[in-house]
Amino acid sequence: MAAGDQPAPSPAGPSDRFLSFRAGSRLYAIPLAQVTGLADCGPVRAVAGTPPEVLGLSEWRGRLLTVLDLTGLLGEPESTGPMCLIRLSGSMTRTALRVPAPVALLTSGDVVSENSHEAHRDRYTLVDPAELVSQLEAEILAGNRPVES
Repeated sequence: MAAGDQPAPSPAGPSDRFLSFRAGSRLYAIPLAQVTGLADCGPVRAVAGTPPEVLGLSEWRGRLLTVLDLTGLLGEPESTGPMCLIRLSGSMTRTALRVPAPVALLTSGDVVSENSHEAHRDRYTLVDPAELVSQLEAEILAGNRPVES
C-alpha cells in the first residue's frame, strides 16, 4: 500500500446496522443484531387477560409468536397505516414487535441520537427490545399493568 492509501472500509456488520421506523412524530432504531426477521403484519389472534401492549399470537413460518405493540410500549399513538412485524433474536426468538411500515435499514453513520448537536440530520431514539420486554414482564408480574378481558 502506498503512503496515504487507506484500506477499504469493511462492510457494516449486524452490530453496525439498525432497522428504523417512525412512530408518532419520532424516529426509532432497533439494532439489527437483535432481529431475526421482518414481515408484513398478518392476522394476530388476541389473547384474553393480557395488557393492551400484548396484541396476541401470530404464526411465523409455522411457529407461534407473541406479538407486542411497540408503539404502545413506547407511549406513541397507534398508527392507522400499514404495519409490519420485527421478529427478535436470542432469548426473545418467540417474540415479534408490531411497528408502523415502512421500515428502513440504516448503518451506524446514519443514526444520530436525540442528544446529538448535529442539527442537519434526523435524530433516532435507540430502542432496546430486551429492556422493553423485561420492563413489561416485571410490570405484569407486579400487577402494575391493566389487562383486557
